[in-house]
Amino acid sequence: MNPLNKTIPIPLHYQLYQELRRLLDKGKLRPEDRIPSESELCTTYGVSRTVVRQALGQLEREGRIHKIQGKGAFVTLNVVPVRFVHRLEGLYEDMARLGIRVESKVLTNQVRECPAEIAEKLEMRPGDLVVQLCRLRYVDLKPIVYVTTWIHASLCPGLQRLDLRHVSLYQTLAQKYALVLASGRRLITAIAANSAVAKLLQVRKGSPLVHVEGVSYLRNGVPMEYYSAYYRPDRAVVEVEAVPETAPARAIHE
Repeated sequence: MNPLNKTIPIPLHYQLYQELRRLLDKGKLRPEDRIPSESELCTTYGVSRTVVRQALGQLEREGRIHKIQGKGAFVTLNVVPVRFVHRLEGLYEDMARLGIRVESKVLTNQVRECPAEIAEKLEMRPGDLVVQLCRLRYVDLKPIVYVTTWIHASLCPGLQRLDLRHVSLYQTLAQKYALVLASGRRLITAIAANSAVAKLLQVRKGSPLVHVEGVSYLRNGVPMEYYSAYYRPDRAVVEVEAVPETAPARAIHE
């Protein structure tokens, strides 16, 4: 423990925030560990409850800790940054670059007739064939996102027979089918988890989720995929990059 210095002009709440950040960064406080109570922190660092609450509030806003009513504050599991104005890649590539391993459980991988609402998004006719791919993605063995992807079956024959548990979907599409995405449109909303999604993501029904849906396009402007993804907000931080109006449109999905 580093004592706080009350003789310098740096606010005590910021000093305490920095000290707690240091403990988190060095692994002294690990994911799912309970943070000392407000009274314990007041005694340990010789500060007021207001100072403690300000420091904890900043950590909570950053997603480093979370509070459970009646139990206290706990260290949040590894939070994954999910970027949307970026390279046209998927979660697998983005996390690999950060040294984070992503695992997938494939729940559905089949060819079927395209529902009318999906056909409209992909500029297809209802009943045309699509590959429906449903996956539950894990980081550190914890579910982070449930995503359903719909792809033109004519563009990727045999995709439904491939093992997609430990590979990047986008790399597979590029290497096996020469399908390279060029642009995409994304819609981000906050929703309440229904029973089915709540069970998959191991949250309570009605818990808040981040819902991301979008269409990705090939270089010739043909829509290749539509996807719908449900993220746990306690395990993923949505990061949006602001770019000048004249900059080329870039985007990714999970």
